Amino acid sequence: MRKIILSLLVLFAFVFSANAQERTITGKVTDEKGNPLSGSSVTVPGTTLGTLTNANGVFSLKVPAGTKTLLISSVDMNEQQLSLTSRNNYDVSLVSTNALIEEVVVVGYGTQEKINLTGAVSTVGPEALESRP
Repeated sequence: MRKIILSLLVLFAFVFSANAQERTITGKVTDEKGNPLSGSSVTVPGTTLGTLTNANGVFSLKVPAGTKTLLISSVDMNEQQLSLTSRNNYDVSLVSTNALIEEVVVVGYGTQEKINLTGAVSTVGPEALESRP
């Protein structure tokens, strides 16, 4: 009976010490105007740990106790490395990359039977395109 009780105590001590080795980091990711950025990536560099921000730009991520930085990135924004301190809540503002798209090419080809077609289809002839710059 003593061995069982001792084994259970050791098991509980191990479980509680494992939980003490991680902490939860929360925060909000916004753009330079203060608008929330949904779908931004928040990761721990060098690991597979990460999460995405929700529609309000809010994230929550459990990280190991020794984690010193987080990497925050979003489409069309400069990624930012966040240094962690003893705090658990951070507000991060990402800056736009200001990259412009020079050209857009739309290519459409192929055939489809009318019975298999779903959605709207339009045909544009060469005369409509000649009048466009």
